[in-house]
Amino acid sequence: MTTYTEDKCTPNELGDIVDTSPGYYYVSIRDGKRFGLLRGPFATHQQALDQVDEVMALPIVANSPEAVFATFGTCRLHPDYPGKVLQGKLNDRFMPDHLAIPY
Repeated sequence: MTTYTEDKCTPNELGDIVDTSPGYYYVSIRDGKRFGLLRGPFATHQQALDQVDEVMALPIVANSPEAVFATFGTCRLHPDYPGKVLQGKLNDRFMPDHLAIPY
């Protein structure tokens, strides 16, 4: 899985290894300089990893011409992030059962 960096959300830089660092995990998308949190936050990295394919299969994502060139992955928001914990943009398309902070 491709990983990337964004100033508010740390990417999974471990490749296929599950990150056990504390924080809020997300399914994320990156297309050039554009970056988005699609699903989350999750309490564990594995929960976010388990959702990547499901997010990519959503019709709103799968049928989007822009998504063809985007990179999907996971990222972590540090638990000490000074702002409000962010919600994934596509959370309303899923049941919130695994989210660290239900919406």
